[in-house]
Amino acid sequence: MCAQVTERKMDYSCLSLALIQILIVINVCIILLQGVQPPVLIFVQSKERARELFHELIYDGMNVDVIHSDQTQEQVLNIC
Repeated sequence: MCAQVTERKMDYSCLSLALIQILIVINVCIILLQGVQPPVLIFVQSKERARELFHELIYDGMNVDVIHSDQTQEQVLNIC
């Protein structure tokens, strides 16, 4: 159960996709460092991007997991 819902909107319209992805990872790290306690949900535009962000955050040492439509119900339930 999520204790707090935080919405953060940024205007990335003039930036390259690679730079946008880097900024998103940095913003997630900043939010967590500011004391927002997990669980935190992050919605992205595709399954591929979900997998990429998952690996980027794992690389940065964060305890994360990914949920997307290619997973079975059993896999999703094992995450929770």
